[in-house]
Amino acid sequence: MVLDRLGRIFERVRGPRAGGSISSLEGSRLEDLGTGWSWTPESYGEYYPRSALVYSALKLRQDAVARVPLVVHRGERPAGADHPAQRLLDRPNPFWTRGELWRATETYLGLWGSAFWGLERDGGGRVAEIWPLRPDRMRVVPDEESYVRGFVYMSNGQQRASYLPE
Repeated sequence: MVLDRLGRIFERVRGPRAGGSISSLEGSRLEDLGTGWSWTPESYGEYYPRSALVYSALKLRQDAVARVPLVVHRGERPAGADHPAQRLLDRPNPFWTRGELWRATETYLGLWGSAFWGLERDGGGRVAEIWPLRPDRMRVVPDEESYVRGFVYMSNGQQRASYLPE
């Protein structure tokens, strides 16, 4: 069934071959680029505020995950608080703490079974910010040769950001 569904999607997508940039998708009709996939329906997110059982289970898991400190290591030793990766994990973006990032990630995993992070880079190409992205708003852009050409983040029916598969 999954292979049949992928085959139908590949038949619908006959755009540029692998190797093209994800930015070339901006002029494409997104309804032809995987937006019909519904393995993560938006309605799953409604369980969290409406079900005491779902809320309680997710809250327990969120708090457990957020409590565990992540420590960057170099070989056998901790790299220290001044390491760029450690600073990024401790403060993923200007508005979120480490705990908030992991709570959101655990919520998305619990409700939708997947979680995505948007990685924003600085002028030098280094990851400078991590943003959790709702999985029900991510759309896979399939590719015949490389399986996944990229991802498109949608909000209010409009494309907000494009991401390469990596």
